Amino acid sequence: RKAWAAAVLGIRALSAGSLFVFGCMFLSFHTISVSEIILNAVALEIVLKIDEAMFALVPRGTKVLLECLDPLPAPSVHSKVRGIDMRSLTFFVLVVVAIVVCYCTAIQEVTAQVRAANSTLCGGRTDFVYTLDPFYLVYVAKTNPMD
Repeated sequence: RKAWAAAVLGIRALSAGSLFVFGCMFLSFHTISVSEIILNAVALEIVLKIDEAMFALVPRGTKVLLECLDPLPAPSVHSKVRGIDMRSLTFFVLVVVAIVVCYCTAIQEVTAQVRAANSTLCGGRTDFVYTLDPFYLVYVAKTNPMD
């Protein structure tokens, strides 16, 4: 029974970790503008809150039945050292390490590429416009800064 619980826990941890890594990679490689970041954050919030939204559709009798249930007694598994919850501290440290790893592996590289592309395309000059035709040919025209 313990081996089965450990296997399930390992699979869940592996899937959560891979979702975190691939999600960070997706956001760092495919999200450049602030509006896209906000849109992705809203989509994430919808995914996280969908269970509560689905519970709103549950019949009233079922909700009353769930409210009448007593919580199951469980032993306290939180260890504290000098008043600090070790589980919360460990989670905080893991989140900080994950953010630093994502920044060092993906976000820093993408930021450098965006800056290089900006320097290559503009090169300090911003008095032009460009467009692409259906065949992906680039057309460039100078603009008048007085207009």
